[in-house]
Amino acid sequence: LWPDFISHILQQTEHDSLTVELDKRYSFSRIKSNYDHIWEKLVDYCISLGDEQRKKFISAFADMAKVDLNTKIPEEYSPLSWQQIREMADANISIGAHTRTHPILSKTPHENLQNEIRQCIIEDTKYYISASNI
Repeated sequence: LWPDFISHILQQTEHDSLTVELDKRYSFSRIKSNYDHIWEKLVDYCISLGDEQRKKFISAFADMAKVDLNTKIPEEYSPLSWQQIREMADANISIGAHTRTHPILSKTPHENLQNEIRQCIIEDTKYYISASNI
């Protein structure tokens, strides 16, 4: 998910400080020791953006921080395994469909909303059927 990309960038950058254009110019220093504050500021800003703008911002931020987002997903950000999902289901934990790509719905163009929800339900049903057959 996109907040995980921000976490990954902040954790992997070798820079101790970065200057970023949000609604105004921000200089973040001591990134590792101010991680929570910086992460919150960046996520709050990203929430205000539409999906495409957010993707562009995160990509530009990664480039500026010299962090490659095209590498293998770090273990801590990997999705649940089917075994973990079965264990959760056995513990009466429900996981339901919400959206396909996790956009901020209030910032998503109306014409994309139906696709986000319908495709998620189709994918969720397909995976549910697959998981129940495993």
